[in-house]
Amino acid sequence: MILVCVGAILSQEKVKARVHENHLRTKAISSFMPRFPKAAKKARSSGVAVAQIIVNEFGQVIDVQILEAPHPAIGDAVKEALYRWRFTPFSVKGQALKVRGKMTFYFVNDKRGTRVENPYPW
Repeated sequence: MILVCVGAILSQEKVKARVHENHLRTKAISSFMPRFPKAAKKARSSGVAVAQIIVNEFGQVIDVQILEAPHPAIGDAVKEALYRWRFTPFSVKGQALKVRGKMTFYFVNDKRGTRVENPYPW
């Protein structure tokens, strides 16, 4: 158990920078909105889902941790969508970096129906 924790800490240490969500979204070259899961619709769930992602030096999402979700199925949908995202690699002075950032999605279930909204609409 201790070795697993140490490994996770070492992996986190390799992340060179934290990036604001707005910057993450502007660097996305391929993005996918999460689907609104049937189980969450049936439970009339709505609210904010927040995930922390790690993007490697090649612009691929290599880790997704759900920090907050109004329903477990919503967390799963966010994770599934974020692993499909691709980014222009982040760099400083020509050196590609592994970065960490948070992504937020609004899951709305109201009289107009269910939908997933982007907090940073372009």
